[in-house]
Amino acid sequence: MVVKSLFDLTGRVAIVTGGSRGLGTEFAEGLAEAGASLMLCARRDEWLVPGLEALRDRGFTADAMRCDVSNAADVQAVVDATVERFGKVDILLNNAGVSWTACRKRPCARGRMPTNIVPPLSRIIRTARDSGARTI
Repeated sequence: MVVKSLFDLTGRVAIVTGGSRGLGTEFAEGLAEAGASLMLCARRDEWLVPGLEALRDRGFTADAMRCDVSNAADVQAVVDATVERFGKVDILLNNAGVSWTACRKRPCARGRMPTNIVPPLSRIIRTARDSGARTI
């Protein structure tokens, strides 16, 4: 009973970037099972919609929207939509990244680690900071 209360996220709201498949799906399910409401975001609707429907079919409170975390306007739109829908953001799970195949389609000159971590994370942190205490 004590362990469950340590992980109770009832009333919390989480944004999960890259939440449509793979580890993102697992992270989202874990947060939802602990009681959090979710805003999933990913670049492709063909992965995002089925993931959202699966969570809702299990009775979880979730929403989703397309977002490319390398685009600052997309990131801000997700934060704004989450606050509009749920009233706040408590948890930000940064799972989105760029794969090697994406680097074949567009230049990833600074290498994989900076492409995956630095731009998305710094945009999300700036967005959170600029959103002020009402969100993250």
